[in-house]
This record gives sequence, structure tokens and C-alpha cells, in this order.
Amino acid sequence: MFDYDGVIVDSFDAFVNACMKTAQEFRITTLDSKEAFLRLMEGNVFDTLQQQHHIDPERIPQIFTRLLFHLNDTKTPAAPFPHILDTLTAVCHNAHILIITSNDTNTVGSFLQSQRITCIKEIIGVQEEKSKRKKIQYVKEHFPNTRYLYIGDTLGDMKEAKDAGVTTVAVSWGWHSEKLLHTIHPDVMVHTPEALTHVLLQFIEEKS
Repeated sequence: MFDYDGVIVDSFDAFVNACMKTAQEFRITTLDSKEAFLRLMEGNVFDTLQQQHHIDPERIPQIFTRLLFHLNDTKTPAAPFPHILDTLTAVCHNAHILIITSNDTNTVGSFLQSQRITCIKEIIGVQEEKSKRKKIQYVKEHFPNTRYLYIGDTLGDMKEAKDAGVTTVAVSWGWHSEKLLHTIHPDVMVHTPEALTHVLLQFIEEKS
């Protein structure tokens, strides 16, 4: 299972800009910097909006709809990290690959189609469920009797994957720093897509 933003695509600046515009529209004065945006990702973003920014949960779907609007309205589409598509290609025929994301399902699907990546079994985006823990549990229920990896780039990713009981792989090229990611003790830390490919192929070999 792959996260999308920060693992497959380099979308940080676009997300920050979309977040700032949305925060201004909804007068969320506590989301006024890159640092504040990154702190959102230290847990489940929707829970953090409620608990730390005191956002009425009934407003959150509207807020996130506007965020995704601004994100998709950007003039510069997100680009894949170098060599990460090679990683997907290298493992996709020997494993069930799913994308678990807080992004829009159709946006992710369109990107994969544009890159001619056709072997993703399923994309589970924000429309289906807001909790990555629940999304991962859904995958475990529908693909039983196997081993599971979740590949993410934020503290929140690692927390939710650990809570769901799967092996965690943190990538250091995404949104959160390697130092911060180490505080949650991921099972594996990788620094390049090539290293990730090696980890995944080894995992597949051990599983078979």
C-alpha cells in the first residue's frame, strides 16, 4: 500500500498553496504557514483540524472540497519523484498494489493513467474514507492471508499504519523530515526509490 502525495508525487508546494488559500477563505487563522500545514500531518488530518484547530466537524467536508478545488486548479501539475514509477513497475506484477491517500481518487487515477501505470489494484481516496487506519483495515479484510506494507512520508501515515497493524516503510524524500519520522520508529526507512524497490522485492520474495 502506497501513500500518494509525498511518496509518488512531489506535490508539497501545491498542497501548501491550496491550504493557505482555503484557510483564508474559511478564516482559519491558525493555518498560516508551511510549519502549521506540516503539523496537520503529524496525525490524522481531519482529527487534527477538529482537536487542534477547533474546526466544526460539519464544516470539514466543505473545507476539504475547497482545498481539493484549489489543488486541482494549480497551473503546475504534480510531477512524480525521479525513479518512483520504476519502483511501481518493478513490483506491480508480483504484488497487489493499492494507493491509500487523502487526495481525490479521480485525481490520482488520472495521474496514473497519464503515466501509463495500469497495475494499481485500487485507489482509496478521501471520498471513500477519511481515516487511513480504516482504509488499511479494509484492505486487510479484502485481501486476507497475506503480508502488508504501508509506504508513507509523514508521521500521521506511520501512526495510522501502525494502528492498523501493518509493516511501516517511511520514505525520507517526502513531506516530513527523516528526523521526525524516526521518532515513531518505522519498521524500515528508505532514502531513495531504488532502495524502496529493493525492500519491496525482498518483501515479495520472503512472502512467496
